Parts: sequence; structure tokens; C-alpha cells
Amino acid sequence: MKRGSAVLALYAALLCAGMTFAPPVLGAEQLARTVPVPDGRYGGSTAAGDMVSFKVRHRKIVNPRVSIAVECTHSDGTSIEVMFGPTPERGVVGGTIPRKGVGSISWVQDTDSSLIANATVRISYTFSQGHAALASVNVEARDSDASCAGRAAFRLNH
Repeated sequence: MKRGSAVLALYAALLCAGMTFAPPVLGAEQLARTVPVPDGRYGGSTAAGDMVSFKVRHRKIVNPRVSIAVECTHSDGTSIEVMFGPTPERGVVGGTIPRKGVGSISWVQDTDSSLIANATVRISYTFSQGHAALASVNVEARDSDASCAGRAAFRLNH
């Protein structure tokens, strides 16, 4: 019997026995490569004076700082733009940066120099191989007198 025929006969016999040689199915997470995120300080700013900075230590974001313009609309209908931040550098630690390099951290900032109380600050980030790291900052706060919101996008420098 030729070698090719013997392999086919063996494969047919295994199929009849209910066995297959199909490769294991890998999940998308197993197939995705881990995006490298080197330790160090990352930050960015805009021409309008908005800024974001944070440290990466062992794939965790630590000590984030933000300062962005937010618009506050008061209950009487008047609006004012104020500079939110800079937030204190110490105390906030985000979770581990996912393998794909895309995620976010958020926290509630009790108060800052603009006197906006209990603002929710969210930093969304994207680290990718061969492309610039990006981040966006979203700040929202509501109380009985005013509703404040601001958003800024950044290209991060390392």
C-alpha cells in the first residue's frame, strides 16, 4: 500500500471510531497578541490648555492627573466655562491594561481648584503597536444648582 493510501485509510478508520484530528479552537483572546505598554510617564496636552498625564507601572495606570475645560450650566439657564483640575496626582490606581491595549479608568473627584464637587472623571486609552497612544478625558458633575461636562482628546507622549 502506498504511503498516501495508508494515511487516508488510517484517517477513515479514526473517523469511523469517532475521533478527529481537528486543531483545538482558540478563542479570540488567545489569538490576540499582547500590545506592549512600556513603564513610564505618559501625557498629552491641547492648544486650548487641556492636559492629561499618568504613569504606567507593570501594565497598571497610576497617579493620573487631568486638567480640562468644562462647561457648567446652572439651574437658572446661565452657563460658564471653567477649568477643572488639575486633579491630585496621588491615590488613583487603575486596573491592569488589557492585552489589546484598550481600556479606561474612572473615579469620583471630591473637589478640585474649580470647586466642582463630586465630578466623575473617566480616562479612556488606546495603546497599539506601531501607532501613537491615544487618550480621552470625560468629566461630568451634577448637583442641584448646576450640571457640568467636558471632554478632551489627546495624543500621548511617552
